[in-house]
Amino acid sequence: MTDQVQPAQGPGTTGPGPDGAGFTYRGAERELIVVARPEARLRARAEGVRSAAGADVSALDMFLSDEQLVLEPLFGSEERLRQSAAAGTGSGPDLALFYRLRGAGSRAQELRARIAALPGIDAA
Repeated sequence: MTDQVQPAQGPGTTGPGPDGAGFTYRGAERELIVVARPEARLRARAEGVRSAAGADVSALDMFLSDEQLVLEPLFGSEERLRQSAAAGTGSGPDLALFYRLRGAGSRAQELRARIAALPGIDAA
């Protein structure tokens, strides 16, 4: 018996170079993207989630806390998005509606349906 590990084989497992040196293939990390309802005007911060429209987001906040998850803006902070919108044409989707759910890991599939059912969330 040998303790040597055989290198991975197949497409995408080796990089450029004479013997594949250059990079190591790693599978993509699963992530869960959440789309907020526009009328909720969610704002996710380190201290929790709030609604700029005054909507009740306590269920969402409790879910995130209980599951030890963090909702973070997918395209940057509210201030950054405002600056980008001022510099651009302003046409296109509201990027402030898109969030990444941190901490889901291997539970992403299970958590997807649960978070999508909460008030203030359109899809996950």
